[in-house]
Amino acid sequence: MTPLQIFLAYTKIRGIMPKIHKLGIDGAKSFYEYDPASGKYIKKYALFKDIISNHFKNHGFGNTMFVSLLYQYPYGREILNIPEVNKAHKRWSTFVNKNIVVEGIKPGDSVKYKLWGRESEGKVFHIMNDFSRIQVEMGSGRIENVPPGGIIEVNDKPFEFSFYFKWKGKEYGKK
Repeated sequence: MTPLQIFLAYTKIRGIMPKIHKLGIDGAKSFYEYDPASGKYIKKYALFKDIISNHFKNHGFGNTMFVSLLYQYPYGREILNIPEVNKAHKRWSTFVNKNIVVEGIKPGDSVKYKLWGRESEGKVFHIMNDFSRIQVEMGSGRIENVPPGGIIEVNDKPFEFSFYFKWKGKEYGKK
């Protein structure tokens, strides 16, 4: 499952899908993204799925995902103040920490990553519970915190994050 599929499955579990669906059909929104080629922030237009993807690449499933997503929209604050949505927001980090499992990367794997415009290699030392950072140990024993979007290859194979989650004794999205 992709980060978008995980997020939408969670909204369905919590019964807030109709409230979040309104954002998805609202159309493209603009946000600023850093362009390493020019060294500047550029304005981009993105759909709901692109905003979630951008948040995941930079921050993983961090606790602020609901706030970051909803505040992209003019009426996001009102949606966040709906009791069911607010309750889902507060339980999001617990759901991520206890139920989501990443596939294809684990501690000890060799990775190639891009951080601050340079490519480096190392071994995965630790993956944060919310997937906000992957700690990579360099050959010298130095550890760098790499955002999920910075991982290029795992064990010399191109890598894209894939997840599954466990909920009430069942596994969803497992390959």
